[in-house]
Order: sequence, then C-alpha cells, then structure tokens
Amino acid sequence: IFSEKKGQAQRVGQDIYDGTAIMANNMFANGLMGYFISQAHPWFKNQLPWEEANELPDVREWLDTVEKTIYDDFHNSNFYEEAVEILKDAGALGTACLFMEEDEKNNRPIFLAIHPKEFYIDTDKYGRVDTVYRSFYASVKQLVDRFGYENCSGQVQGLYNSDQLTERVEVLHCVEPREERDSTMRNKRNKRFASVYLEQETEVQLDEGGYDVFPYFVLRLSTNSDEKYGRGPG
Repeated sequence: IFSEKKGQAQRVGQDIYDGTAIMANNMFANGLMGYFISQAHPWFKNQLPWEEANELPDVREWLDTVEKTIYDDFHNSNFYEEAVEILKDAGALGTACLFMEEDEKNNRPIFLAIHPKEFYIDTDKYGRVDTVYRSFYASVKQLVDRFGYENCSGQVQGLYNSDQLTERVEVLHCVEPREERDSTMRNKRNKRFASVYLEQETEVQLDEGGYDVFPYFVLRLSTNSDEKYGRGPG
C-alpha cells in the first residue's frame, strides 16, 4: 500500500493477517546480499577481456588498485544499506531502481533506493533502460540548498521567506539520452544523458545538467519480450 501524503512516511499495512510473504521477501533480499554482494568479503574482480593482459604485472597492479578504490568508495558510502532495499523491491514487484550521485562536500558517492511509486522507465531499441522519470517530494529548504534561491519558483521563494522550510514541493527529475549534443564540448549540457529538474506544480526548471554515465541502476528480475517492467517471485 502506497501512501500519497506528499511523500511522507505513513503507517500502513496494519491489516496484514499472514506475514509469510513479507518474511520470504526479506529472506530473498538478505540472501542475495549475503551470497552475492556481502560487505564482509570481496564480491567482484576486475578483469580485462584479454586473458594474457591480466597476467602482466603492471596491468594487474592497475586493476587491483582500481578494484580497491571501488571497494573503498562502496564502504565509505551508503551503498550496502540501499542495495538491500532495492532487492526487496525487486523481489516483491520485479523492478527496482537505485540512484547514484556525488556528495561533493565529502567527496564520496551517495546511493538512493527509489520507491517504486516514484519512477517510470523507458528502454532503447535493445531493451536497455536509458530513460527514468522520477516524481518525488522535497522540502523548501532542500530545494533552496540544492538548486539555489534564485532558481526556485516564486512560490517556493515565498515559502522560504516566510520560514515555511518544511513545506513539501513535488519535483520531477528527468534523465534520458541527449538527442542533440556536441561531443567535443565538455560542459554538462553536452553530456550523453540529459538531466532536468522541474517543480511540477509551477513547471519552473530548477536545473539542467547531464551525466556521462546513466545515474539510475534499474534492476528487472525477469521480463517478457514485450515488457519494459520486470516480474518478480512476489
């Protein structure tokens, strides 16, 4: 049951008479975490597609250094906490979404498991997810801190001026392939994927940027040939 009260947590699911399915889904997610992406032991290895190159000392040293850097980034972030959440979503609904961005202040990656009610996806001609539209709520304070007072709508500025900092505003984040770009330019508006934040009610654009790498990881456990959203055991 999804609550619609401006994105705020609500007490739901109080009429559950049998928790077997919930327990099974938790076991599914925790099992995958423990066996495949455990924080306690290495779970991936960097390799090049050329076996001979992997045995060269300098190449092996470089691969090991990159591998350690990735593990360090995972351990210094909230990756493992959020990963178990998307596995629960995947087990229950078949489709889950994880967003990654950079915490520039602390120089570390930040991960966010996106609630299934918030995101909509599309795929390219090969069936790979390359478009995510996410609708979510943010407080007035969060919007001003992230995008700047001058970039917010008059409505948000008014709420900020009157100290209504916790008032929540609906925001749309759109990420999709940029159709027209100059690949020789290295600014954010010529990156492979366009990124736009909008206030939904006022349609004011808060920010336009871009990504070199698609920032949303969409997990689909199983799909039929004509489906974009996944199917799960739940």
